[in-house]
Amino acid sequence: MSEFMRNIVNGILNKNGSFPSTARPIATQPSGQENDQTAVPLNLKRPNYQRDKMKQRLSPIINRMGSSQMQAAKTNEPGTPKTPPVSIQHKPNRVENPVPGVYVENALSPLQRLSLFQVIGQETPSSLSQQEQAQFIGKTRDGSYVWFYPKLDPSLATYLQVAGKENEAVGIVAASRFSSGQLFLIDEVMKEFPQLAYNTDACKTEEFPFVFRVTGHNPAEIQKLVKEIYLRLNRRVVHGVTSYFTAQPTRFLVQHLQLQNQEAVAVLDGINTFHGVGLLDRLLKQKRLASLRFRVESSYLLIQGEQELVRNTMAALKQEADRLPLD
Repeated sequence: MSEFMRNIVNGILNKNGSFPSTARPIATQPSGQENDQTAVPLNLKRPNYQRDKMKQRLSPIINRMGSSQMQAAKTNEPGTPKTPPVSIQHKPNRVENPVPGVYVENALSPLQRLSLFQVIGQETPSSLSQQEQAQFIGKTRDGSYVWFYPKLDPSLATYLQVAGKENEAVGIVAASRFSSGQLFLIDEVMKEFPQLAYNTDACKTEEFPFVFRVTGHNPAEIQKLVKEIYLRLNRRVVHGVTSYFTAQPTRFLVQHLQLQNQEAVAVLDGINTFHGVGLLDRLLKQKRLASLRFRVESSYLLIQGEQELVRNTMAALKQEADRLPLD
């Protein structure tokens, strides 16, 4: 049948002449492939549905990427001669013969690379670095400043007089006005941490005549101690008279109150020199207190002696002081 049709076509061509030269030739296929493929006109553009769906899914991500990445995405648009379109197959990302320690960018999908970029871009200083930074605990109502230095930079060690102790944590309580009551409150807290070292002379200045410095190898202990001191100082009565008593003063109190021994001691804090002299004058004329030692300072009155005598005498002095006008 095919031979018969070929003879008819040849007869017609010989009779009417050949086709005009402007006619588009039709591509012929080998006889063995006639039933397998269909002739396709040249330059026919077919839509790439897979790429369009992929672009639609990634459009929110691409919009958030930089202009450089947008330009790179546009190079794969139809009609761009630079790079031919590449079909994306949804298969697991695999790297052939990966080299240890080498990052292969093509091994990650765009969404994975974006997620990795976001994680790296949001990096913050490590928690360890933040824990080592100096912390301002606060300012008390009486004007004392409390600082905690977990790990002081070595270049700053001389300012706190801790050269050679750079590996130790430091706590500072700096008071612009000295008060005997501060000593008693700090002493109460220090009894809970007898292993820590303290100093009250190294960092004194004209602005801060009383500076309590504590050091130790355990930053958590130093931090807990200075926070507790801050809370107790902040609860202390700023205006008014306050009394403090201890049956056996510690070495800290003996040193800073300039006591002769460790007998019971009590102070009446918040009174001036003339109030202190007046209160003692009244008391000495009412009772015989030969065994009682006393000292009058600019902001407090101190008595020392036998435990019960000191306790009872201070109670009487406090009652009289509450009747006096104070600044």
